[in-house]
Amino acid sequence: MKLLSLALMALGALALPNGAQALTVSILWDASNSTGSSWSEHVQTGLALSLDEDEEIEVQAPIAYQGSSGFAEAVSGLDADVVITDLAEASDLFSSSDAKPLFINLSPVIADTCNRDTVHLAGDVAIGRLAAIYMNGLDAQRTFAFVKENDEGKKHLEDFRRAFTGGLGGAAFAQKDQSDFDNEIAILRVTKADGAYFDLEGEALYGYLDAFATGIVSDSLTTVTTSKIDYDRLSETTRKALGSMTLVSAWNPDTVDALDFKAAFNTRLGEDPSFAGLMGFEAGDLLTQAMTGSQDSLFDNVVALSWQSPRGPVSFDPHGYAIVPVGAYSFTEAALSLKGRISVATQHACDAS
Repeated sequence: MKLLSLALMALGALALPNGAQALTVSILWDASNSTGSSWSEHVQTGLALSLDEDEEIEVQAPIAYQGSSGFAEAVSGLDADVVITDLAEASDLFSSSDAKPLFINLSPVIADTCNRDTVHLAGDVAIGRLAAIYMNGLDAQRTFAFVKENDEGKKHLEDFRRAFTGGLGGAAFAQKDQSDFDNEIAILRVTKADGAYFDLEGEALYGYLDAFATGIVSDSLTTVTTSKIDYDRLSETTRKALGSMTLVSAWNPDTVDALDFKAAFNTRLGEDPSFAGLMGFEAGDLLTQAMTGSQDSLFDNVVALSWQSPRGPVSFDPHGYAIVPVGAYSFTEAALSLKGRISVATQHACDAS
C-alpha cells in the first residue's frame, strides 16, 4: 500500500475544542477486510487533494486494525482530534479516559450514534432504498424487481421493498450464469407492468439488457436500474433501448460536478476515484471549513455546514448524519446525462432518544 506524505505544519490559533492550536487527524482502516488497503489508499488520496496548502491540519500515518474486535486496541492511546474510519460504531469502542475525538464514519453502514461525537459522512446510500425513493415519485403501481441472486442482491431487494410505496407486483432473482430471460420479459409484457427495477451484474446484466431491448417492453415501462453498465459492451440496438431507463446512483465520477476532482485524483493515484476516494476528499473539505466555524465544538461546526461536493450539495441533520444528493441519469447513445437529483436524509433512531 502506498503511504502518502501528508505531513503538515501546525500554525495559528484556532477556535477548536479544548483550546487546540491545530487539528490532528488519524485514519484507521480494517486490515481484515480484503479491500481495506485500497480503501485506505483512496481515502488518503482524496484527503490529500482537499488539504493541499492547508497548514493547520496534521494528518498522522494511517493505523490498521483487525476487525471490530481489534479497533479498541488500535485506538487506545491515540492522540488525535479527529478519527476517520470505516467503522460506523467506532465511538462506542473508544474506552480511553481521555477526551473523545470526533469520529468521521466514511462507511455507508449506519449506526445509531446519538452522542454528538460521530459524523456519518456517506449518508444512507443503500442502493435499493435509493431506487425506491426515486420510483416513489413516478406513481408506478405494477412494478417488478429483478436482482442478482446473492447476499448483495437480496439486500438491495429488501431495501427496495421497505422503502417503495407503490405497487410491487413481484420479484425474481437472476442466476449468475443465466442467459435466457424470455420468462422475465414475458412477465413484464403480459402483466402490462408500468414499473421495473433491476440490479444485475456480469453476463446476466448484459444478457438481460439485450433481451429487454428486443422484448418490445421498453416504451411502456418506467425502468430504474442501479447496475453498473459498461457502454463498450452494448450493441447499438441495446444502447437505444436504454433511452427509456433511468440510472440511480449515489456517486458517479463521470458527472460534470465531478470532472475536476476525477482528473486531479487520477493524476495523483493513476486511478479513478472510488466512493472511498470521494469520502476522503469530503472529509478534508468539511474539516477545513469547520475550523473557521463559530460554534462551540468541532461537531457543531461540522453539522452546521452545507457545501458543494463533487457528488452535489451535502449537508447534515443535527445528529451528524449526512443529507446527500442522489443522481438520476438518463442513458444516451454515448454516455450518461444527469436528469436531476433528489436529496436523501439518513434514517436513524436519534430523534427518538
